[in-house]
Amino acid sequence: MKKRHGLFTYLFLKGLAGEADTGNKDGKITIDEITKYLQSRSNGVPFYSDLLWHRPQMPAVKMGSEDVNQVMVELQ
Repeated sequence: MKKRHGLFTYLFLKGLAGEADTGNKDGKITIDEITKYLQSRSNGVPFYSDLLWHRPQMPAVKMGSEDVNQVMVELQ
């Protein structure tokens, strides 16, 4: 992990930078997309936590909006 961020922060920032735009690839990161990215067992927090520390972690993501399709970031 670069810049000494924790695992969650590192993946959250990568997700906001575009890694989480895996579904429709529309250049917009929604609450639903970032949540799925962070909770992914193939490349999210659970995967890397198990790989690095051999212990499962599942992040709980709670945003201020109930609208999971709300756009958090639009990529340029």
